[in-house]
Order: sequence, then structure tokens, then C-alpha cells
Amino acid sequence: MIINTSKKSLCVMYLLLIAILTIFLNCKDSNPVTPHIPVEKIVLSDTQISLEVGETRKLVVTVYPENATNQELIWASEDDEIATVSDDGMITGVSYGEVIIYISTPDEKIKVSFEVTVRPIEVPVTGVRLDHSFLSLKVGDSETLTATIEPENATNQQIVWSSSDDDVVIVSQDGVVEAISGGTATITATTVDGNVTAECSVSINSSDVFFILNTIQWENAINSISQGSDITNYTLMIVNDFEVSGTRVNTFGNRNDIYVTIAGDQTISLSSDSNGHLLMIGDDTQISIVLNDIGLRGHFENDASLVHIGKNSTFVMQGSSSISGNRSGEFGGGGVDNKGIFTMKDNSSIFENINEHLSTGFLRNSGGVFNSEEGFFKMMDNSSISGNTVRRDGGGVHNLGEFIMENNSSIIDNTAQGSPGHFFVSGGGVCNRGGSFTMFDKSSISNNSVFGSGGGVHNRRNNSKRGDLVMYGNSLIANNSAGWGGGVYCSESSFTMYDNSTISGNKALESGGGVGTDLSDFTMYDNTTISKNEVHGNGGGVNNSLSSRFIMLGNSKITENRAYGTNPRIGRGGGLHNESGYIEMNENASITKNEATSYGGGIFNNGEYNTIPLNISLSGNAYISHNITWIDGYGIYIQEGRVRISDNFSIFGHSGQGIVLVNATLYLEGGIIYGNGDSGVPGYLANRTALFTLEDFRAIYGDGSDILPHTDGFIDRTNHTIYGRK
Repeated sequence: MIINTSKKSLCVMYLLLIAILTIFLNCKDSNPVTPHIPVEKIVLSDTQISLEVGETRKLVVTVYPENATNQELIWASEDDEIATVSDDGMITGVSYGEVIIYISTPDEKIKVSFEVTVRPIEVPVTGVRLDHSFLSLKVGDSETLTATIEPENATNQQIVWSSSDDDVVIVSQDGVVEAISGGTATITATTVDGNVTAECSVSINSSDVFFILNTIQWENAINSISQGSDITNYTLMIVNDFEVSGTRVNTFGNRNDIYVTIAGDQTISLSSDSNGHLLMIGDDTQISIVLNDIGLRGHFENDASLVHIGKNSTFVMQGSSSISGNRSGEFGGGGVDNKGIFTMKDNSSIFENINEHLSTGFLRNSGGVFNSEEGFFKMMDNSSISGNTVRRDGGGVHNLGEFIMENNSSIIDNTAQGSPGHFFVSGGGVCNRGGSFTMFDKSSISNNSVFGSGGGVHNRRNNSKRGDLVMYGNSLIANNSAGWGGGVYCSESSFTMYDNSTISGNKALESGGGVGTDLSDFTMYDNTTISKNEVHGNGGGVNNSLSSRFIMLGNSKITENRAYGTNPRIGRGGGLHNESGYIEMNENASITKNEATSYGGGIFNNGEYNTIPLNISLSGNAYISHNITWIDGYGIYIQEGRVRISDNFSIFGHSGQGIVLVNATLYLEGGIIYGNGDSGVPGYLANRTALFTLEDFRAIYGDGSDILPHTDGFIDRTNHTIYGRK
């Protein structure tokens, strides 16, 4: 069968068309067209944000409805120099300021905005300073203070102003200071950030009260007073520590009859490039100056006393005032040179000053205070002089006038040190040269030293005027050291101890561990004590020499002293060494428990150069006992000279002879002398050409087995022993 070709082609094309249509219709049913849903609103998590320069932040943005067909958002900043925003909404602070950020749909049918505040980077305050650290105003004056915050770019520049005393001075919040009344106050500027403060001291002066903050104000006040007025009573209130220049002219000019108080718990120092007095009051003025809780300080390149007080003026240190750290290379004291009336009280002090002036002959100088012939000097109420040094006489004080210590005042740790060619210096603590020196009411001189004489005090004559030293009222001289007279050395002077005063613990290298005397009068009575002193030489307690007179009365005691040496010529007189002087004991006085490594445990008397008729007088109920010697004379050793024993006086030899005489004379007019009844030692031993007289004495006891029955004593020429009736 033959089929037509053209019909066949049409049939194929028809079938193909049907297939294509079927496929198209099927595809249309499986992918329907989605309707367009527009954005209705944009919601932000914040409508206002704040960030620092350089900080970034991204807001939470919600598009409604959530199924909106196109959720693309367009971000834009009103000012890219303040803040920028990225296409995805990241906001970055660029510089300080405020800016609007816009958010919109692409067709801008929906548009919102929010405010962005860009803060500068927070710079904390580290400090604040004022253009003035002090102001001096008169009542009614005003001054503006300017505060500068540090660093300059600190974020918070706010300051709060305040006054410590609105009755004296007030301040506005603009820093304007107004003086209200006389006095001092502190203006304080306080930063709000960090509470950092700066202060300005303000003084408001009147015609008689000056508030001193610095050298300029000091000089202005001095000049104002010196120029004179009807005012006679002034007060200088020292507000700050400061330095002043030295002077050798009257500090307050030629004013007379004025009274100046310098107060303030501050220190006025002599400038290091200055040479002179910090306070200078001349002899032709009459001024009273009171230091109240003020420190005056010099320097060790200075060449003058820190304070010079003229003979018609008065100077008072009180309220813990001090004078210290000064050097003088001329006459006077390293601290004070006084010709007037000088008083220290209320814990005031003079310390660590030095006088280095050197020349031959008598020097008018001292490490601490020089008190001249016209001067009157009193220490009281726990005042002290300590740590001062002088090249010659008077480490702490050199007194030619009148000097009084009372009420727990003290002189301690001062030194008179000498120098090459100047060895015979005197008075480690005090050199009293022809003056009157009185200690009482628990005053003390201790731990002072001198190469020469008088570790604590050297009491001596000045021309025709004898020095006069008096101790009473539990006063104390202790733990001083010297060549001669560890505690006190008296030369051509008088010394009196009474009312429980004590000399103890002193040391000497040559003579007089406690006290040394020559050509002087020394009296102890009324429970006074010399104890626990020692000497590498003679006279552990006292060395009495060269016609000096030493008298012990009224329960006075010399006890527990020591004299030591390496040969028999030194280490004599554990308690007392008498060399051509006069000693008297009476009224229950005692010499006990002393030690000598040579002769004379209690007393050694050397009359080799004797010029007086009687060297020792022992009477009353006084006694010598329990002394020790390494050789002879446990009680007394008399080498030449004359001794009288009378009344009820007792000598106890204990470990050896009560008394030994060598080329000496003993007048026995009473008394009892004991050796040691347990060891066969006689009470009395005489050798060579000893002489004696026996008049109504009770007995001289030795070993009981050797006692002979003679009422008036018995002389044994063989062993030179005197025995009496037991």
C-alpha cells in the first residue's frame, strides 16, 4: 500500500504540536506567578544612640511585614564627617558631633531616621594647677585664681572651688577670691572628674598680724615692723616652710619696746648661699621675741650664730620650737649667742649645731648656746640641748652669766672635741666659766664628752670671778666622759650638791671619774650620791686636789665607784682621791663599796705636796665600809698628810686593814677602826715614820686573838700595829 508522503509529514507535525502544548500546560500548573508584597514599615531597636569617636555599632532593624517581597534597605548618613554608615548598617563614629542616619526602601516609599551622638574619646583628668600657690591680701581685696586642668584635652573640664574658712576668705565658682577678715585659709580647686585638687594658701593681714607664706612676705613684714608705728605687739604667722637670707644687721631695725611672736608649726631656713644670722637683735634695741612652735635651721657653710640676742632684749622658745643644723666660725654659740634674757620651755630644743672657731686663749664660743656675762639663760619644761659640737669649750652651753636648768630639762650628747694644738678643751655638756649655774627639779646632763676636763660640766673661774655650780631637787649628771672629771670638773670654783641630786655612771681617763677638783670648794649633803663612776687613774668617785675643800654631810654617799690602772701609781682611791686638799665627813655621810686596783679602796690621801695643817677630818656618825683594794688600805690609805678621827666615826676594813699610814700623822679622838676579825688582819697598819696621838678613842680592832688589854691602845713597834680593847 502506498501512503502519501505529504500527509505523513503533516501527521507528525500535528502530533509534535500536541506534545508541546501538553508540556506547556503542565508547566503552567506547577509554577504559578507569586503576587508582589510591599514593605509597610521599618522598626528600629533604638531611635537615638551615642558612641565615642572610632567606636562602631549596629542597630537591630525589623521590616514589616516580615514577608515583604523586597526587604532591601538603603542606609545614609547626613554627615559622613561625624559618622558613617555601611550598606549593611554598621555605624562608625568619626568626630565629635550629632548626625541623622536615614534608612529607606529602594523606592523610598518607606523612610525612617535616628540620631547619632558621637562623643570624643574619654580623656581622664590627671591633675590640676593654679596660677598662684599663695596670696597675701588685705581685708576687702580680691584676686582671681586660674585653674588649668591636665592634660589640656581632658574630657571634663569642670572645677569646684572652696575655701577652708569662709570667715577669712571666700571664693566664687569662677575662682574669684575675696578677703573677709585677718587670718589664713586655703582655697581648693577640685576637678569633677577624679576629685583631683590644687591649693592656694591665702593670708589676710592686718597692721599687727602678718601671715607669712614665703621669703618675700617675711621681708615685707620685717620691713614694715622696722619702719615703726604706734603698734608695739606683732604676730608673724608662718604658714609655709621657706628660706631667708642671713643678715648681720638688726632684723627689726632700731625698734624699742616691741613684742614679736613668730608662730606656726613651720620651719624657716637660712638659704644655703647665705652667710649670717637668721635673727639678729642688736645691743641697742629692746625687743622681745617669742618663737612658738617654729623651727629655725641653718647650714654647715654658715659662719655665724643662727640667732644673736642683744643685751637689752628677750628671746623665748616655746611650743616645740627648735634651732638646728647651723655652723658658726666666729665667737658665740653655733645655735644662739645670748647677751639678753633667753628662755627655753615647752619641749623646745637646740640640736646639731657646731662652732668651729679656733684661736689661742679664752674663746667665747659654744656648740649650742653661748651665754655672755650680761646674759640670763633658763631651760625648763622638758627643753633640751643635744648633739652640738664645739672645737673648744662648752659642747652644749658655754656660760659666763646666769644659767638655770629646771623641770626635766636636759643637756645630752654634746661634744667639746678639741683639735690639733688645742687639747685642753673643757665642758662636754656645759662650760661654766665664772658664771652661776643651777640645776634642779629633775634636770639632767648626760652622755656628753670632752677630750679635756668636765665631761658633763666644767666649772671654772673667769678672771677674778669664781664659777658657782649648784645641784639639787633630784638633778642628775650621768654617763659623761672626759680626761679629767668625767661628770664634773671644778677649777677655782664652788660646787654644791643637795636634795637627792646624783652624779653617776661617768668615766674619766686620768682623774676623777665622777668629780675632779682643784683649788675649789665642793660640798655634798642632804642625801646626795656619787656612784658607779670609774677612772683609769685616781679617784673613782672624786679626785680632790690642790688645796680644794671637799665636805660630805647629811647622809651623802660615795658608793660603787672604781679607780683602776696598770701600776701602783694609778688606780688609787676607789671612792675618793685626795691630793694636798682637805676632806671632811660628818652627819652620817658614807663611803662604801668602792674599788681601787692600787691603794685606798675608800680613800687615798697623798700629802706629798701638802700645804695645809689637816688633810682629812672624819667625825659624827659617818663611816667608811665595804671598800676593796688590790694592795693596801681597804678603808683609808694615808701617804703623808694628817688625819683626825673623832666622835662615832667608823672605818671597816673587812677584807683588809681599816686604815694604813705611810709617813703620816693620825689624830685619834674617838671612833672605831675595824680590820677583819676572820682573817687575822689588823685594824691599823703603820710603817716607816708614822706618827699618831691617842686621845679617848674607843678602840682599833684587829684579829681578836691579837687584842691586848690596854684601854688607851697599844703600840707594837715590831709590826707597826695598834691594838685596842675589844
